[in-house]
Amino acid sequence: MAVNPKPWLVDVSEHQGKDVSFDQIWREDYDGAIAKMTEGTGYVDPTGVGNLTRILKNGLVPGAYHFIWGGMSAKEQAQHFLQKVGEVVAPEEVMLFVDVELSRNMTPDHHPTFDDVKQFLLTLQEKLPGKRLGIYSGYYWREAQHLGNPPISQLDLKKIPIIWDAHYFTTNVDWGSNLYESVPEEYWDTPAFGGRKADILQFASTGRLLQFPMGVDVNATRGSLGELRAHSGRTRGKSTPQVEFPRGLGLDRRWASQATKRMVREIEYNFPVECFTYADHGRTGKDFAVDVLIAPLNQKANAKQRELGNEILRFVEENWDRFSLDYTIFFNKMRENPTEPRFDYEPLRLEWEKTHPNVSTDINTSRHEDHVHVSRQQVP
Repeated sequence: MAVNPKPWLVDVSEHQGKDVSFDQIWREDYDGAIAKMTEGTGYVDPTGVGNLTRILKNGLVPGAYHFIWGGMSAKEQAQHFLQKVGEVVAPEEVMLFVDVELSRNMTPDHHPTFDDVKQFLLTLQEKLPGKRLGIYSGYYWREAQHLGNPPISQLDLKKIPIIWDAHYFTTNVDWGSNLYESVPEEYWDTPAFGGRKADILQFASTGRLLQFPMGVDVNATRGSLGELRAHSGRTRGKSTPQVEFPRGLGLDRRWASQATKRMVREIEYNFPVECFTYADHGRTGKDFAVDVLIAPLNQKANAKQRELGNEILRFVEENWDRFSLDYTIFFNKMRENPTEPRFDYEPLRLEWEKTHPNVSTDINTSRHEDHVHVSRQQVP
């Protein structure tokens, strides 16, 4: 079996239609998604803006690509691409790829050349200094009858580009994780094209999703999720939490639910906090309940810490359905439905203390004034 493929990505275009369920893709343990945006100097993928918008909304690491054509201005193509991405998000915060391959609609005079690719990327580099750009290709770059495998170094980029290699080995339809078990080691261990090894490997176009039982393009990377996010430029994540949860005291960070772990990972990426759980936690239990510590345990949050808690609360409640939430509590106010207002938690708090004598009765903690409580439905 090849290297551990976490994290996973899909890539989509108009071929998947306008209603791709990125929240479901997130639930199926994918970490990123790359949307086709443009082609040539004027074509716009009709699903690109909507797809990229929903990729961002659903917490996936975002990517976008442009299908390059020869025989027309590479500089204008790059500007066209950036303009369309910029309708959704700052291009600095998205993985940006040039797609270098052939289309059935191309005549030989429209086949992209190495110089086309170079000018396209140099235009992006000029507009986005300091950003690491990306190239999607495969046989077209490698084979002698096409580009002839020119070295990546000849692009004269300031940063080595992200290499996204299309290298299929099967036409079987199956879950991506099952297909990946048979990916040959050399797909990672030998140069993909241009003398560089793959950073991202598109290993099949037949990776099954619940929404797409006949499969979509599925991709893997041997890098960490943090490295993938760094590729996108979305470096909002914390360096260290403002308050570390106290080790011991029966508290831990072990959730059996994969979906809970993914939610925690998003919270800790977006905010400088640590999360924890414990036995008999909330009404949904240890594996589905999360406390997000915003102040030292047992100390009431100050104004700045409380604002952080409110930001976290807004974030999780905006993603109520995607996170499969059951309820939230903060500063003695509880919410069980995203369309209804919060209500006074105090009667329930007093009842909880009666029935759970071994749980801390510190007033600041039991009123959730040092942490935000998030409970998910018991959905793995």
